[in-house]
Amino acid sequence: MGQQAIKPAEEMLDKLFRDKERIPKEVVQHEAEEARIAPDVMFYFNRLPDEELTRNQVVQNVNNMIKERHREQEIGLLH
Repeated sequence: MGQQAIKPAEEMLDKLFRDKERIPKEVVQHEAEEARIAPDVMFYFNRLPDEELTRNQVVQNVNNMIKERHREQEIGLLH
């Protein structure tokens, strides 16, 4: 799986935050669902804090959760 699993999420975030600084969690989740993010990756998007987030906050939160579960090699990390 590796970086291929995380790539669609990376592309979705690039588009979503292109012209916005902060976005509510619900919008991020909705866009992730629409982009058909892999279930292994969607797991982390569903656990984001219930607040408006910057792209950097989304990346940090998701990457921290991936690292906590020791899945970096399997899923990859967001950039």
